[in-house]
Amino acid sequence: MDYLLWRQRIFPVLSTCSTFAHRNIVVASGISYTSRSHSIGHHRNLLLLQLSLLLFCEVITSYYVAIIFQVSHVNDNVKWPLPDKDGLVHVDWWEMQAQTTQDYSTNSWFTTFITGALNHQTAHHLFPGIAQCYYPIVTPIVKQTCEEFGIEYHNCGSFWNAIKSHFLHLKRLGQMDADATKEQ
Repeated sequence: MDYLLWRQRIFPVLSTCSTFAHRNIVVASGISYTSRSHSIGHHRNLLLLQLSLLLFCEVITSYYVAIIFQVSHVNDNVKWPLPDKDGLVHVDWWEMQAQTTQDYSTNSWFTTFITGALNHQTAHHLFPGIAQCYYPIVTPIVKQTCEEFGIEYHNCGSFWNAIKSHFLHLKRLGQMDADATKEQ
């Protein structure tokens, strides 16, 4: 099968690039580009470059998303109600959503933009069906309602406080595991 046809089927977005753009990418990456005629080596190098860029973007995106989710769910501030002997958790669904999530930097338009409004995690859990552009409007109402009904609302202030809380929680969990191992 012709390489260009194969590439158009596998990488439809990349197939819109011109030969000139491909030549510039290849030259900028340090891969030798000898002539306008496409050699098999050139195609292999270009494919490796494209796959490397794809892998790099996937890794960066995965860490970015993981950090945003982890600081909102795995930290020292949230509560995780335990089930009773029958396996039931006796907490109202709405209350549990507020107890198991943490907000951060809710007054920062930049953090709201860069996280896709997931820094308003409590509003996200309570109202998953609304567009995230409304979370900054809903969050003060959620906070006020939690105070009114005596439900603990978790907001650690800044993203860096959320990161710190996350790592302190991981450290505490690691110490608990080490203590359990010593007891055995």
